This record gives sequence, C-alpha cells and structure tokens, in this order.
Amino acid sequence: WGGIFALEESLHYWNAEKVDGAYADEHMNIYLYPTADDSEEYLEEAEEALEDLPFENCTAVYAANTGMGTVMVPNASLCYELHFNDKAFLSIFPINTSSTAGLAIFTEHYPLEFEENIHFFKTAAGEDVEASHEYDEEEGDDEDKKKWSTVILACVIVNLLTLTGVALLGIKIAALETFFKMNSLLHSFAAGALLSTVVYLMLPEAMHFFESKHSGETAVAW
Repeated sequence: WGGIFALEESLHYWNAEKVDGAYADEHMNIYLYPTADDSEEYLEEAEEALEDLPFENCTAVYAANTGMGTVMVPNASLCYELHFNDKAFLSIFPINTSSTAGLAIFTEHYPLEFEENIHFFKTAAGEDVEASHEYDEEEGDDEDKKKWSTVILACVIVNLLTLTGVALLGIKIAALETFFKMNSLLHSFAAGALLSTVVYLMLPEAMHFFESKHSGETAVAW
C-alpha cells in the first residue's frame, strides 16, 4: 500500500493497533519518502523511485512505548522495520516531519490491518491525517487485468474483420459465377449476330454465282 500526505506539523505518529487481540504481524517494513507536496504526481514519482528498492535489510525501529523507541526521519533510500510492542494494545512510532511538506508512505501491509479504534497516522495533537492520494497494489493488478481484456477485445475485432472479408469473398465468387453465365450469353448473342450478318451479306452474291453458271436453272427459279 502507498499513500501521500500533506504535513502541517513537525511531528507525526504512525500507529499500529492489535485487532482481535493480536497484531496482524510481528513487524512491518515501511518507507517514508519526503516530497515537496501531497500531489498524485509526487506519489507516482515516489512509487517509481522505490520500485527497485525491496523491503529488505530495513533499519529496525521499536515502538516508543517499549522504552527503546527512536524517532524516524523520512529518507528516500531508507526503509524502516517497525517492531510492535506485544505487551500493549497500541504501538506508536514518532516521525520527524520538520523538513518536508509532503510525505509518501509505502507499507508492507495495508494500514487498516493494524487499525481498530485509533487511526494509523496522526499529528502530535492527536488529529487524524488522511491520505490525499493512495496507491493500492491490488488496484494495480486490476489494471493489468483490464489490459488483458483490452487485448482480447482487440483480437475479437480483428477476427470479425477477417470473417467479414471471407463473407465478401463468397459474395464476390457468386457474382463472378453470374458474370460468367451472362458473359456466355453475350458471346453467344454476338456470335449469332455475326453469323446472321455474314449470311445476309453473302446471299445476294451467291445468287449472282448461280446465275452465271446455271442460267437455265436461274430462269426457272425466277
């Protein structure tokens, strides 16, 4: 989980409560990333900067009410490992925020896992401080799922276009068959017209040939 907060005081407290009589975990890693303000752009910038920084080898910090507590200072390259006070229902961790106007916080667990009655982030006066913007890793996973659905939709559209092309090809083939039939009829008509023309042109000349060689038969015929 990640969230960015606007800071108006020089000291804040991160709180973890027992829920149903126990902490959600024995300890939790946390990044405190200083920012110029509480805008969503700075939250995204901090998230990208910490992508290659694992929640490993973090500096151990104990709750203030254990007698071994120390004040955490926001650091872009340092993570803290919060150790809770198992003897108390609440563990409090002070944060020195005097040198930053905004604070992006990234936690190994969702903060509400450690919240029952007391808000997880408060001012020194005890007022709740809410995140201006939040980043949830599960929401990021949902975004990835949406991208998969977009890819599937694109594939369906491509396949529909392909099927449309096949249908148009079938229509074209049917049209070609009709064209060939009509073309045969047209060629037959043209051939008939040519033959008729030839016959009518040659018939008068043929009569002259009959008259020149067979004058008797011609006289009888006429």
